[in-house]
Amino acid sequence: MPSAMATFETDGFQVRPERSPLGPMGLEIATPPNSMALLKQLLSKHFFLSVKRKRPFSSLLPVLLWSVLVAILYNTFESIGGDDPSTIRLRMLLEVIILPLYLTMLVAQSMAVAVADIVSEKEDKMKVIQDVYGLPASVYWFSWYIYYTLVAVGCIAIVFVVLFGVQPIFSGLNVVILIIVWYLAFMQQFVVVCVLSALFDTVKIATMASSFLNLLLMGLASAMQGFL
Repeated sequence: MPSAMATFETDGFQVRPERSPLGPMGLEIATPPNSMALLKQLLSKHFFLSVKRKRPFSSLLPVLLWSVLVAILYNTFESIGGDDPSTIRLRMLLEVIILPLYLTMLVAQSMAVAVADIVSEKEDKMKVIQDVYGLPASVYWFSWYIYYTLVAVGCIAIVFVVLFGVQPIFSGLNVVILIIVWYLAFMQQFVVVCVLSALFDTVKIATMASSFLNLLLMGLASAMQGFL
């Protein structure tokens, strides 16, 4: 019976390849990359596409515009004259309702590009291809978390420059607690985007759902501020 393994003859010598313990006919199975290498590649891809699509500009510019608008409104409300209780109450009511509403819109607008970034990969079947090639879901989502954490840091820096330096709205507040609150606000929006990406397959529908949800949350927040 002929041997199941081929025999080759070279210069009069018969050479018989040894069977590899990892695969037949000496073929070695490639070692898959570790999680850290995959994370680095995903982050490189995120930053490359963000620069190509001008995502940093789309995230940071709304933060700058809304921060300047909040500073102007605060200065306008503070310029309302009169020391009578009704005028003071009106001024405080405008500040506690309108300013938090605009700050919430600041966060929502800066993270709106996350819907296009994450849902578009699902719409273009890139997420499916990555799953087929064995990309762990934990590495995939952690890469997006790191990327948008860096985006949030840039946004928070702009907010502090405008609302701490130019117009000291946050003066007298604990800086550490304020940074934590702002960071959690951006990460809350990121979690909303992740949930929407799991529920919707197209960027258009996910964007509409995100806008409706943010509008609802901003309305509830403003109503609570006015009630309190």
